[in-house]
Amino acid sequence: MGLFSKKKNEKPTGDKACQEGYVSFTPEDIKAKEEASKDNREAYDLLWQAVTTSSHITKKDKKGHEVPIDDVYPVSLEETLEMEDLLNQAEAKIQDHNDTELKDQIDEVRYIIDWSKKRHYNFSWMIILGVILGLFILNYFRKEPREKAKNWDKIYNQVDKSWTEQDTTISWDEVEGKHIYYRDEKRFANANSFKAMTAEMHRGIYDVNIDGPFGVNKCQSIIDTASKRSTRNYYKDLKKTAQKHADEALEKGQEICNADYDDVHKIAKKEAKKIRNGYRKEARKYTIWIWIFIIMIPLYIYADRPYGWMETRHRLEAKILGGIKKIAYSIATGLFFGALFMPDVPDYIVTYSDGHKEREADMAGQIMQWGVQALMILAALFIAAIASAFIMTYSTVVGLRRNYDWSSIRADVKGKLGKK
Repeated sequence: MGLFSKKKNEKPTGDKACQEGYVSFTPEDIKAKEEASKDNREAYDLLWQAVTTSSHITKKDKKGHEVPIDDVYPVSLEETLEMEDLLNQAEAKIQDHNDTELKDQIDEVRYIIDWSKKRHYNFSWMIILGVILGLFILNYFRKEPREKAKNWDKIYNQVDKSWTEQDTTISWDEVEGKHIYYRDEKRFANANSFKAMTAEMHRGIYDVNIDGPFGVNKCQSIIDTASKRSTRNYYKDLKKTAQKHADEALEKGQEICNADYDDVHKIAKKEAKKIRNGYRKEARKYTIWIWIFIIMIPLYIYADRPYGWMETRHRLEAKILGGIKKIAYSIATGLFFGALFMPDVPDYIVTYSDGHKEREADMAGQIMQWGVQALMILAALFIAAIASAFIMTYSTVVGLRRNYDWSSIRADVKGKLGKK
């Protein structure tokens, strides 16, 4: 049936009606009026041609005079202009000017044409707020690597400028049994501490890969006693990997033990610089994403400004994106308010040996509940931010490509530059 869907008989008006593809009458109604009218039959026929201009309407639809709701709207500039021309012809052919229904239908189609020829801002403030929330989240996660980068910059400068030459003699055997890994400023305090602690670190790696639960000696013991070939082959591979790591640790450990002050100084500077640059790189990634979305907000507003006919062409896509937004924000809202209004953990009753009872707070349970509430709120914020970022990114990229004729814009720019 060529019927128009309505939500509980609600009738949208103005731009909202156009965005939803709503029309208060059907092409079937026009065809019926054409057959019943004497004076305005030609005007009704031209009006029917106008509302069946869209390329979405098939020959079968026209033949059966049944046209689905969205297909009445034009989906290109050419169709919009053709529809306008037919409507002008229909208006000129009116003989009986007392037919107010025909005039109302022509006015309604005229509004659709005018709407289709204009650009419309379709950006969502909810999406913008969600992205701004995401910016705060990105900035929060940027703080830690930023602070660590600053701290390691101080350590690097300390190694580079504050170290004094020392006797750094130490042997590989002196650090046996010490499985400690230092990565903070304590190890970089001076040449001796760096050399000793770095050697301890490599010695720990070496010992684990030789005598650890999956070390060379343990693997060899299992290989010698295992009855299954698959088991022996599995532990041979483990042994090979462990031996490789042990050899690497031995080489690096002996290298640092045999190094003089100048070599130790170079190794310490290189490592401190590498760690500092790693944190700088991590912080820089967050900074890049922050600036991308800061720039994207005005681009999103500019890009998501299609002509009405373009909006009609991609109405299904808009509904899908709207559905994603609705689902994401519904889940986020449910999690957020669910966490806020979660009932407190009930107290428990303690019965003592003399029979009296006391009510005591379940602090362990309460702490667990606070943790669950915090996770729910974080999840809500992340869902809202990620959904908003996705929709904004998609709408911006697609909108810039789809809603603007860049070849024409480039030609205009080249023309203006050429005149200068």
